[in-house]
Amino acid sequence: MSILKSKRTEAGKTQEEIASLVGVTTAIYQRIEANADYAAPKVLLRLCKLFNIDMDQIFPDENIDDEQTPTVVGSPYKKIFSRVELLQSYLNDIPVSFDETTQVQVNKVRKTISSVAKKPNLGVMGRSDSGKSHFINTLLGGTSLPEKLQPTTSAVTIVRHLSDKPKGLKSNVIIFKNMAHLDMLDEIAYYDDNSDVLNKGGYDLLSSEIVHNHIENHSSEAYSCVVYVESEILKTCNIIDAPGFANTDSGNGLDSDTSKALSMLTMLDVLVYMSPVTGCMDSTDIISLRSVFKSIPAPEAMNIQLPALSNIFFVTSHAAPHISTSDLVGLRESASARIYNHFYIAPKEGLLEERAEACGQDISSKTLESRWYFFWSSTKDRSERLIADLCEYLSTTMPSIIDKNVDGVIANAKKSSIESVRSALSEADLKLNNYEELLEHYKAKLNPEVMANDLSKIEIIRSELLPMVKNKEQIVINKSNQIIDSCLSPDFIENIIKDRFSDKNEAKAYAYAHIVERIQQKIESVFTQNTTEIESEISDKLQVCTTDLSKMSREASIEIPFDAKGVFSGIGAGATIALSLGAYASTLGSLGGYAVAAQGVGILSSLGLGFSATGGTSGVMAAISTIGGPVVLTGLIAVGVALGIKRLFGSSWQRRLAKQISETIIEKKLSESMIGNIKNEFSDLNGAVVIGCDNLRTGYLAHVELMNNEVENPARTKDTLHEHIDILEEELSFFLQAPWGNP
Repeated sequence: MSILKSKRTEAGKTQEEIASLVGVTTAIYQRIEANADYAAPKVLLRLCKLFNIDMDQIFPDENIDDEQTPTVVGSPYKKIFSRVELLQSYLNDIPVSFDETTQVQVNKVRKTISSVAKKPNLGVMGRSDSGKSHFINTLLGGTSLPEKLQPTTSAVTIVRHLSDKPKGLKSNVIIFKNMAHLDMLDEIAYYDDNSDVLNKGGYDLLSSEIVHNHIENHSSEAYSCVVYVESEILKTCNIIDAPGFANTDSGNGLDSDTSKALSMLTMLDVLVYMSPVTGCMDSTDIISLRSVFKSIPAPEAMNIQLPALSNIFFVTSHAAPHISTSDLVGLRESASARIYNHFYIAPKEGLLEERAEACGQDISSKTLESRWYFFWSSTKDRSERLIADLCEYLSTTMPSIIDKNVDGVIANAKKSSIESVRSALSEADLKLNNYEELLEHYKAKLNPEVMANDLSKIEIIRSELLPMVKNKEQIVINKSNQIIDSCLSPDFIENIIKDRFSDKNEAKAYAYAHIVERIQQKIESVFTQNTTEIESEISDKLQVCTTDLSKMSREASIEIPFDAKGVFSGIGAGATIALSLGAYASTLGSLGGYAVAAQGVGILSSLGLGFSATGGTSGVMAAISTIGGPVVLTGLIAVGVALGIKRLFGSSWQRRLAKQISETIIEKKLSESMIGNIKNEFSDLNGAVVIGCDNLRTGYLAHVELMNNEVENPARTKDTLHEHIDILEEELSFFLQAPWGNP
């Protein structure tokens, strides 16, 4: 018996009463359905809500047992994880005598390998009432999550295999006040010593802590939870269940269901997006899909053998037996065409067009159709294909991707680690062999006039970068305002409506979202172009700074440069510009308060495979946040629904709808939200550049202190250098002997 059914019985309904209600509901439905009334599904939903019964009870399938047969997937990651465990064990035994820089390098290698040597995250998302929790329970082979026909899940729910539970953790359910940190779920201390833990216990907590209480109108404090379950499917992945889009709690801001759902996007490697038969891919779905397409990684960009959108499974849920297959196919075709037409603007312009270009494959409405499934759990031909294809992807395709990624990360770690130590060893040998010459160079560099000149060059960088950031901000704002003004012209909107929508009802439902999409796409392009130029400019200036602060005489036989890029980022010497800019790239792409910003990302996103305008996780975040963040998106969904209610008459309905769309966007102050968010992004960027320039000055002064110490204590420093060379040789041997390859 499921958790839900037990709760209902405890609430006062006997099994006989439930059976009676099922009988009444079935009889009413059959009479409506006999008249071929297509409204029957809506009536059925309302009756089930009214009587608080499961819709599956209306359509029992004699060929399917109540208990789902668990899917057998094996242990596809056993070999990969065993190899990684061997390497990690070796790296954990690093001698304490090793140089601090090398210890940092080893920790970096360990962390990088760990970030990709883990099971992928499967997300299940969609509108409220789309059956997400029921689908997950079907995958799990039981009933571990609460299910209701009303919007239920109010927290991001991370479901993991029971064997993944940290040793010593007794509870199977842990409730958090904020987003659970994915990278720390294997550590017992994270559950024991964490003020964010709201509650711990058994599965009964799921029905009391993470569901909407519609009777008492009470929302839980829970933001996320972690659930440990014994299930075959969890050997291939973690499953993340999202609250539904478009619950009427937009007033909760960043704690709204829509905000919580969006906050998990960058965690995902694979997505099942569910939309019910009634209103399949309505305006709520369409608006939400922008964030989905921007955030879900594109593994096909790195592996041309994978089809486009290979890790996204679109599902028409509630595909009950009374709905004919031809009707479902028609729904699939119209929904696919609707999605494609919404995001298509012009050749090579539009969200799906950009993704197609990134992966080198065309994406059309037929591509979307090929990624489409139907689901009704108790009917084999409407559940078997989806579950089989999903399990195949999780147990075969994803392990292959991760195995290749792990190989690549390990190979790069081996190469960079060995090259780093060899470079340091070569540098130390050169320094020792030319020590007197180096000291003379240091003395020259310590001349007060030279130091003052070097410091002035650093301040010049500050004086050039900060105005440049401000100038770019103004350019983006000005161009964004121009874009908004042009797109809100009733003439422009009317032409778009006439060009895109022949059906009045279709236009009422989707034209608003399409205009917002055009605005977003154009602003994003301007935003990306200018921030990319900032990155390039910073890189160039730091490279010049490195050269200027490391200059020696032409006759000098030794060169130990001052690494301005590494110092600017706060990472240290040897950092690449990608790492250097990481200090503010995450700020550039912040989600305006999304909890996920600091909570980890999915495997593919961590490798920079996330599709976005600027690439990688930071770009994903920027792409979502440009429209104003999750609160604005919730508002857009609500407005889109409201627009569809108003009626339009006469031959000039396109003109009246165009005016209505323009007035609504202005009334809801969408443009102010967009511009305000752009200002916030640039404010954060400005602050990060200030910090980088401060780091540059501090790093230079530390470099001066190092040179001064060597000049004042040459003998002691030379002895230390001998010792350092001995340690570097040990470090090189340590990396060379590591078990990098397959065991």
